[in-house]
Amino acid sequence: MALGRLLHTATLLADGRVLATGGYNHSAELYDPVTGTWSRTADALHTHRAATATPLPDGRVLIAGLGGSELYDSASATWAPTGHLGTPRLYHTATPLPDGRVLVTGGADSEYGGTVLSTAELYDPATGTWTPATPMASARRDHTATPLGNGKVLVTGGTHASGLLQHSAEVYDAATGTWSPVGNMAVARAFHSATPLLDGRVLVVGGGESEQAGNTFAELSTPPRAPGR
Repeated sequence: MALGRLLHTATLLADGRVLATGGYNHSAELYDPVTGTWSRTADALHTHRAATATPLPDGRVLIAGLGGSELYDSASATWAPTGHLGTPRLYHTATPLPDGRVLVTGGADSEYGGTVLSTAELYDPATGTWTPATPMASARRDHTATPLGNGKVLVTGGTHASGLLQHSAEVYDAATGTWSPVGNMAVARAFHSATPLLDGRVLVVGGGESEQAGNTFAELSTPPRAPGR
């Protein structure tokens, strides 16, 4: 890349290229897998670190975090401001929902010594606005939020306000706007990964007390079935 980056994002665009942005600076660049080369694109409006970058159904990319919210349009290679998060945050998650909205969960409200958040917000690309969502049962940062095949979102693990790792998991139902607890993980985790499988389960791997400390344990989550199924 043209610049070194830390706590940045890399997002697959609809045309197959990858947008890399942030990491303690304004710059952004594009990777073209056909040519195997990087090229600079327009600088973002804000610096971003530990932010999220979410592809939207219309091909734009939503960047949200402590530095603000903005949209990248790959067709015009331009950035534009959009609505402000109700609570600026970093180390959070952003998950696209089936109806085109984006669910943001948890994180911290400042980089050093910030409050760990249980709050959640919804971004509507049709209006460019954020609205509060029902808070999670637990405050978390460094967690995962995985879209499920049934339109729900599974949140796992993360760090408590106390700094301890969490075993707990919960599911957000976009249809009702509510959270439901699910069984605890066998291992408390943060900085882990959670990958949806084709059979509806989620594979959770690794995690530890920091980006440098990890474990070798993996486990599978089976989302609860609806009554009568």
